[in-house]
Amino acid sequence: MKFNSLATKSLTVCAALSLALVGCGGQAQTSTTEQKSEEQVTRSADEEATASADYVDEDVAIAAARAYIAGVNDISDAKAELVEGGDAPHYVVTFHFDDADYTVEVDALTGKVWSATDSYGTTYDEPYKENDSYITSEEAIKTASAYIAGENNVSNAEAELVEDGDAPHYVVTFHFDDADYTVEVDALTGDVWSATDSYGTTYDEPYQVND
Repeated sequence: MKFNSLATKSLTVCAALSLALVGCGGQAQTSTTEQKSEEQVTRSADEEATASADYVDEDVAIAAARAYIAGVNDISDAKAELVEGGDAPHYVVTFHFDDADYTVEVDALTGKVWSATDSYGTTYDEPYKENDSYITSEEAIKTASAYIAGENNVSNAEAELVEDGDAPHYVVTFHFDDADYTVEVDALTGDVWSATDSYGTTYDEPYQVND
């Protein structure tokens, strides 16, 4: 009887120890899983923070967009929105310049301009260039009036710079004699492209004095 009692006690103690060990093992396993999960979350947060730290600032994106469209000229209502969806993160920069609203996409990592369009649907494949090489509007008017009127005086002369299309040019308008004239002058070379009057006459040759 004593033997049986001792055996029973031993089995009870062993069973208790086994349950305790299983419990400790389960807690240890749960703690390890939670620790790994926390490490993954921390690592993901760190990677995201590192990626964001590599982005150019909004001000840099706006400056890049401004320089591309307006050079050093002032713009207004400038905003930059970071877009991280898709293949690469980029800023969508919007602002007003001259008489149009512009939308410019700027790479968030390099600060380079991807695309630029205005509210009229114009796409800008090349950045802004200073007009130092253009002739002045006064020079365009002088060239146009000389082409039509020689040294004679013209009135109501105006010149508008047009930069759309393949080449920049001035559209010069004025009144001479009994007609209104429109003359296109190359803004880079000063050459006359075309000349017409309000009666539909086209002038292929410049004015010549009637000797």
